[in-house]
Amino acid sequence: MSDGVMVPFTRQVLDICRAGEARAMLTGALKPYGKDASAFLAGIALYLDQSIETARAGGKKSIADCSPESVVDAVRQWADTGLSVNVALAHAHIVPFGQRATFVLGYKGLIALMLRSKTFDAIETHFAYAGEKFTVVYGTEPSIEHEPNLDNDGADNWIAVYAVGFKGKRRQFVCWSRKHVERFADKLRMKGPLWKSDFNAMARKTMVRRLADLVDLDSSPILTRDDAAEEGKEVVERVEPSVVKPTSGTAAVAAMLDVKAEPELPAALKKARDQYRKTATITGEWTEDEMRVIVG
Repeated sequence: MSDGVMVPFTRQVLDICRAGEARAMLTGALKPYGKDASAFLAGIALYLDQSIETARAGGKKSIADCSPESVVDAVRQWADTGLSVNVALAHAHIVPFGQRATFVLGYKGLIALMLRSKTFDAIETHFAYAGEKFTVVYGTEPSIEHEPNLDNDGADNWIAVYAVGFKGKRRQFVCWSRKHVERFADKLRMKGPLWKSDFNAMARKTMVRRLADLVDLDSSPILTRDDAAEEGKEVVERVEPSVVKPTSGTAAVAAMLDVKAEPELPAALKKARDQYRKTATITGEWTEDEMRVIVG
């Protein structure tokens, strides 16, 4: 968003999101988390504008090069998680895979989902850098001993990455060398743009994701869908994230949002898209909350 003017593509996406059944789907998905659809869409507008402008400034493919319908579907998936759309928190991302936009969790968002599930009381993830005292012990008493050099924070010469989950007196950790992470990324069927633009953040996420495997969170539909998204696999069906979503009202929300998807878009969103196209022009009054965030 430049000088308070919304990118036209962003406005198109938001108008589809605000139409009839699409708005109802977002409202229903966000309700268990106590979040308002208007505020959520205002945050999405800021996210999309910043993402598009940053990509264009760097001469890279942007979300605006994707179909609006796929972006709307990614927005719906974001709402399913209840994660923050605050750009600074980087809980999640919408990234282009060919002509399709894809919703991908960030490592901080993955941590937030795991903490919400009460599996751990706290989760930390760190890099070990060359020259630091760093020892990993496996066996009957596994442990990590790490004495960091704080001057290395943010540097790129890390040699290992790890994540630790804390639950009462229990500690569980996962640790990979940098070469292990690089081999893992190279084996992905289609390495996503985040591996190229923010390799370090994706390395952290990989450790947190492996930590989820240790506590049987790998069965969560949200995590399964995210694994596919990282590899560029098209995932359009809606899933009910029962493992990580609050239980209050979940059944009712799941029933309300249980729609069959067409090849590119769930039926309700396709209908909203068609309603939007019939108007030929962008219409509709913005709510006070949306105007406050979008216009300033």
